[in-house]
Amino acid sequence: MTDQALDLCPLEEAAGRAGLPGLKAQLVPPDRRRGRWFTRRGSALLVNERVVERLGPPEGQALLVNTVLQWKHLAVHRRKVVRQIVISALMLVAAYLLAPGFLGVVGGIMGAALIYVGFVGWSRAMLAADDESVELLGEPEILVRALNTIHKDTLALGNKRIETRPDVHRRAERLVNMHQLRVAPEQRTVPVIGSAKGCQTEMEAPGDPLSGDGSLD
Repeated sequence: MTDQALDLCPLEEAAGRAGLPGLKAQLVPPDRRRGRWFTRRGSALLVNERVVERLGPPEGQALLVNTVLQWKHLAVHRRKVVRQIVISALMLVAAYLLAPGFLGVVGGIMGAALIYVGFVGWSRAMLAADDESVELLGEPEILVRALNTIHKDTLALGNKRIETRPDVHRRAERLVNMHQLRVAPEQRTVPVIGSAKGCQTEMEAPGDPLSGDGSLD
């Protein structure tokens, strides 16, 4: 499968709507070491072949919008982590100079703060990107469908196979519960979001809109 045989313009347009106009999309083979669905290198948008293999155009666009917004929120998160590292280093130096006996206590507090900012901040950044994606797309179901379909990679652990990205399914479930997608629109107690915006294609995803083409492997 090559990018010459596919029209990647919808992905380029989706990137523009999410805040990155002017990118040129091209397909690349999957990289098992990183498992990224999209990568930006200068003006090039590298698209993992699995995206077009597993997703229809609408879901692919939704996943790209979500990824671009993740990049934005994670950039803010990285700045917070760097700031916390600087603060921690300064406090350790101060403790070493002014109160050496409390160096271990200060180090423990700073370490806990850094872990909190790192892991909790990352999770919050991903959820914020999900919510912003739903707002930009105009509906939650297409993003849920994309998340539930795209990630089927597993790792062999003894006799078991485990998901390499269990957080993806949890994020999809959060959107399902938040927007009450298992409840008929007329019975929901939250606002019903309208149709998706952006590129339209004749290709529609079959089956249950909340499960993609099946549960995660």
